[in-house]
Amino acid sequence: MALQAWNEVTKEHPLHNALEQLCGQIPFTHLSVTLTLHDTLTSYPFSGSLLHGALTNALNCTDPSLCQQLLSEQNQSHPRAYFFVAPFIAGGMAHKDQQLRFELKLFGDACAHLNTILQSVFVMQKLGLGKNSTTFSIGEVLLHSQGRTLTLFKRGEQDELLFAQQTTLADHLYRPYPVTASRWRAFIQLTTPVSLVRNQRPIHAAPPLSTWLFFIANRLNWLCDHCLPENAFPATINTLLADSTAQDVPPDNDQTKPFTQRRQSATNDRNHALKGLLGTFSYPVDEQQLSWLQLGSALQIGKKTNYGQGAYQLDYGLLRV
Repeated sequence: MALQAWNEVTKEHPLHNALEQLCGQIPFTHLSVTLTLHDTLTSYPFSGSLLHGALTNALNCTDPSLCQQLLSEQNQSHPRAYFFVAPFIAGGMAHKDQQLRFELKLFGDACAHLNTILQSVFVMQKLGLGKNSTTFSIGEVLLHSQGRTLTLFKRGEQDELLFAQQTTLADHLYRPYPVTASRWRAFIQLTTPVSLVRNQRPIHAAPPLSTWLFFIANRLNWLCDHCLPENAFPATINTLLADSTAQDVPPDNDQTKPFTQRRQSATNDRNHALKGLLGTFSYPVDEQQLSWLQLGSALQIGKKTNYGQGAYQLDYGLLRV
């Protein structure tokens, strides 16, 4: 949609709905996959590089040209339309019959390739994970939308893989009941290290709300720039961000701390090494700010999102005023 036409649409809606209206035009798919290991798997605790390699090998076997398009090693600093959240492997080792869960996310035009990507995930069962090619069985594949999940595959119950209808980013800016309250409490739990750098300086604690929302808007802009055929949204995104950050809010209950995962040897993949924040904190927010936080939870933020960093879980409740 052209920017002029988009501006005409937003004039007809209250500003707190404008972000949802914009996101309704952007295809987005969020899947989670549960697997059971057939043998012991050794890995780094945050296993993004391991999963990236496995996903790349599987997609290359399924559709080499699509793999080159979505997971090319070139321009690693550019956001990819196919990204993920890797499982956390406590102690760097997962044992036979242990279940692990990871998430897959598709943005924009990548959603058109959902069927091929799902096929590649099942190919990955045979190729295995890690340096010993540990095989596994997929137990369940879920599609996330509007606070609910749809089972696309469940071993022993739904053995034929279903292909779901297209969802959008707006399906992740969803609240299960209408309210008229003006303030919410948003609780953020960082599930993979979040690496934020602003003005060439790393951020070592939970930042003010305006800074957190800045990184969410920056992530959305970058994805639109690189993963949509024509990005007509930058002015709209920046306008909405300015409205949501007019009054800055410090974090409450900051329980974050810096985390560093180092390579075990100089020859190891440099993407095993990562830095970022882990922990929890909260903000008092209005409805539009809450939508921004939901958006960030879907898209992930900060550095190395291509390798699973920048993920967080968001819980929220009404705030008494």
